[in-house]
Amino acid sequence: MNRNAVIGVVVAVLVAVGAGLFFWLRPAAQPVAPGPAAAPVSAVPQLTASVHDNGFGEKVHVLPAANKQLLTSYYQRPYIKEYYEEDYYREFSPESAHQAPLPTFDYNQSLAGKSYLDLLLLRNTVYARNGYCFLNVTARQYFSKQSWYRPVWSEAITDSTGRELQPADSVMQVPLNPQELAFVQRVHARETELLQQRETRQNGYAMVGFDYVTNQRDLLVTPPMRAVLNRNNFVLVPTREEQLFYIYDQNQYDFTPNFITTDLVLQLLHKYLNGILSDVEEQRLGPVVATVLSQGVGQAQQLAQGAQQPQARDAAEWAVAYYGVARALLTGAPLPASGAYTAAAAREVALCTVAEGRQSVLLQDTLFDYAVCKPRGMYTRNDTTRRYFRTVKWLNSAPVFLDSDAGVLRAVALAQALAGSTAGQRGFENLTQVLDVLVGDEDNRSLTHLLRLLKTRYPGQTLDQLSAPATLAVIRRELVAAGTDRIRVKGASAHATVAVERPKLLFTAGRYTFDGEILSRLTNVLRPKPRQDPPRPFPKGLDVFATFGNRTAQDILLTQYREASRWPAYPDTLRALQRQFAGFKNWDQNLYTKTMQLLLALNAPAPAPQQLPLFARTPAWQKRNLSTALGGWAELKHDLLLYTEQPSGAEAGGPGGGPPPPRHLSYVEPNLPFWEAALALLTQQDRSLTRLRANTAHLAGLNKEIRELITRLRDISAKEIRHERLTVEEMEKLTWIGGEVETLTFRILKTQQLPDRERHVALVADVYSFNQEVLEEAVGAVDALYVVVDIEGAPVLARGAAFSYYEFISKERLTDEEWQAQLGQQAPARPIWLQEFIVPVKQLASKEGGRFD
Repeated sequence: MNRNAVIGVVVAVLVAVGAGLFFWLRPAAQPVAPGPAAAPVSAVPQLTASVHDNGFGEKVHVLPAANKQLLTSYYQRPYIKEYYEEDYYREFSPESAHQAPLPTFDYNQSLAGKSYLDLLLLRNTVYARNGYCFLNVTARQYFSKQSWYRPVWSEAITDSTGRELQPADSVMQVPLNPQELAFVQRVHARETELLQQRETRQNGYAMVGFDYVTNQRDLLVTPPMRAVLNRNNFVLVPTREEQLFYIYDQNQYDFTPNFITTDLVLQLLHKYLNGILSDVEEQRLGPVVATVLSQGVGQAQQLAQGAQQPQARDAAEWAVAYYGVARALLTGAPLPASGAYTAAAAREVALCTVAEGRQSVLLQDTLFDYAVCKPRGMYTRNDTTRRYFRTVKWLNSAPVFLDSDAGVLRAVALAQALAGSTAGQRGFENLTQVLDVLVGDEDNRSLTHLLRLLKTRYPGQTLDQLSAPATLAVIRRELVAAGTDRIRVKGASAHATVAVERPKLLFTAGRYTFDGEILSRLTNVLRPKPRQDPPRPFPKGLDVFATFGNRTAQDILLTQYREASRWPAYPDTLRALQRQFAGFKNWDQNLYTKTMQLLLALNAPAPAPQQLPLFARTPAWQKRNLSTALGGWAELKHDLLLYTEQPSGAEAGGPGGGPPPPRHLSYVEPNLPFWEAALALLTQQDRSLTRLRANTAHLAGLNKEIRELITRLRDISAKEIRHERLTVEEMEKLTWIGGEVETLTFRILKTQQLPDRERHVALVADVYSFNQEVLEEAVGAVDALYVVVDIEGAPVLARGAAFSYYEFISKERLTDEEWQAQLGQQAPARPIWLQEFIVPVKQLASKEGGRFD
C-alpha cells in the first residue's frame, strides 16, 4: 500500500571584489529594489454591518439581534440535534460530546499586552460562542478544544425517503447582540493598531513579522527557525524524508498548509525523463547497440581474413578485439580470436567490468581510467542496465589515437567493418540520431566523421588500398581538422598536456553540452611549481549559472568563495564565457538544452515583480531558487551521465454527518517563468519522441497528465500573484498534490509501489575529474521548506518540500546507493552560501515510518 493510502486509512479510523568587475550580458532575475510594496501582502481584516473578516481568511455573516432565537432554531434542526444527542458520533468527532454551558465572558476585559493572534482568537471567541463553524483549521482546532463549543452548519433537510424538505442555507448568520458587537469592534480596532507594525525592514526588505502569522502555534517552530523566518520569511529544515511528495502527504494528514514548490515538479520531470530514457534504451538503443557490435565483430573478422598487407591485417585484428570487447561487455559473449590482441582484449574486459585500474594495453592509453566504466546513475537497476552502461561508456571513452599510421589504420578498420554491414551501419546511424535528439551533437571526432570521409573520398577502396602511408596521412589530416573538442581535457603538467592533446577518434563521441564546456574552461589545473596545488583544479556548479547571467551565483563566487584571489584570471575567463553564451538561443536543439532552459528560468525575472509576495522579492529567495536549480541540474547530469562528455583534468472514516471538516490550504510557488518553461519542455519532449517514433502510448499519456498538472499550477500561481482568491475546487485539488505526484511517479515506474532502488530521492552524479578525484553534484534527503505566505487574506506558515543540494570532492565515483549509505552515516557539509537559511531541528529531522514525529 502506498503511503498516501496509509494516511487515508489513518484518517478514516481517526563581491565584493570590486564594482564593475563583472558586467552582465543578458537579463537575470534580480531582487526587487527595496521600497514600499506595490500590492498588499495581507489586507487589514474589515468589518461591515453584515460581514466580518475574522482574520483567519473567513467571512463571518453576522446579524445584529437582541436575542438568540435564530441560534436556538439552528440547534433544533434535526441533523444538528441528532449530532449532539447520539452517542455514536462521539467516537469520531469529539465536538459532538460538547455539552458544557457557555462560560461567563468579560466584555470589559483589558486588551493591553495581547498579541495579534491573541486578539484574533479573542474576537473569534464571540463568533464561536454563537455557533459559528470555522473552516479555517487553526481556529477550528483551537475552539474544538473548548467543551462549550457547539458549531452549527447547513445541510439540506430531507424526509425518510430522501425527499428534500428544505434546501441548505447559502449563509448561516451569526446573531450578535449589542454588547457582543461592541466588544468585537473594540478588539478589531486594537488589531488594526497592531497591524501597522506587521511589516518590518530586514536587510532593506519588508518582511512579515512572525508574530502576525495566524497558524504560528500549530507547528513546531524553534527559536532559531523563528529568527530566520522573521529575517527572510522562509527557512529550510533538513529532514530524513525520502520523497518530496511525502511532505505533502503529511501536510494533508495534519492540515498543514501546502507550499507547492518548483522542486516537486522538477522531481516529477526528472522521473519522466528517466522513463523516456528507459523506454528508448530498452526498445531502441539496446537492440541497436547489440546489432552494431555483432555486425562489427563479423565484418572485422572478414577484413582480417581478406587483408593482404600485414599492417592491414593487424589493424583488422585490432578492430576484431575492439568490437569483441564491447560485445562481451554488453552480452557476456566469448571474446573472438583477435591474433596478437586476444590477451589485451581479455584484460580490457576484466578491468572494465571491475571498473578499477588505469592504463589500457589494448588502447595504448596510459591515462585511461577504468573507473569511468563503473555503472552509476539510473543504470544500477539490474545486470542488463549495468552491462549497457559499461558498454556505452567504454565506446564513448576508448580512444583510437591518430598520431601514428597504425592508429589511423585501426580507425579505418573500425569504420570499414561498420560500413560493410547494412544492418550495422543503419544501426549506428539510428543510435547517432537518437542521441542527437536526446542529448546533443558529438563533441569529438568519431566514426561518423570517418565514415563520411571514406564514403566521399575513398569509395570502394579496400583496407589494403587505404593502408598506403600517403593515404593515411591525408585521412589523418582530414580527421584532425574535423575535430571540434569544445570540451577539452587539461593537463596539470607539460608532460600531461602532451598526453591529453594526442589527436584521437572515438567510436561514439561524447555529446557536447554547454555546461561541460563551461566547467572545463573555468578550471586551471596547471601547477605553478612542482608539488604546488593548481589554482583552480575543480569548477563549481555555480559557474554554469553565473555564465548565463545569474547575479546571485556571481556574487557567491566572488564574495564568498573569492575565486579571483586564487586564480586571478577567473574573472576574465568567466567574462569571456558570458560573451560567448549571451546570445544563445538554440534551446530547442535537444532535451538536454531544453531542460537547462527550465533550470535557468528559476531565477528569471518575474513579469510583475512588485506583485510578488514579500519573501520572493529578496536576494535570499534568489539563493533558494539557485539551490533548487542546482538540485535540478544534479538530477539532469545524473539522468544523462552515460551520454554527455565529462570535462576533466588529467591525472510518495467514521460515519457521515456532523460539521464539515476544516479546509486544507495551499499556495503554489509564484514563479511564472518556471511554469511556462516546464510546459515548453514537455512540448519539446513530446515532439522529440514523435520524431524518433518512440512516443509510446505510455509516454504520451504521461506527458498529457503532467502537462495538465503544470498548467493548473501555472494558472493558480498567476491568480495568486494577482491577489485573486482561489475557488473551492482549485484549493481542494491542491490538497491532493502529494498523492497526484505519487501516482504519476508510480505510473512512470510502471509499478504499484516504489521499488527499493527508487525509494530515495537522493542521487549523485560526477561531473568533472582531476587527479583521480571527481566533483560530485548531489541531492540528499528532502528539506522541509517553511514559508510565510498570504492565503485568503491571512498570513500563514506553509510547508513544502525542497531539494537538499550538495557539492563535494570524492576520491571515487559514487553510485546512488553508495551516496545514500553515506548520507545515513555522515553527510558532507552543505554549501556555505545556503547555511544561513538552514536550521536543523532534531524533532523534525527524526523519522519513523516516513512521518514527522
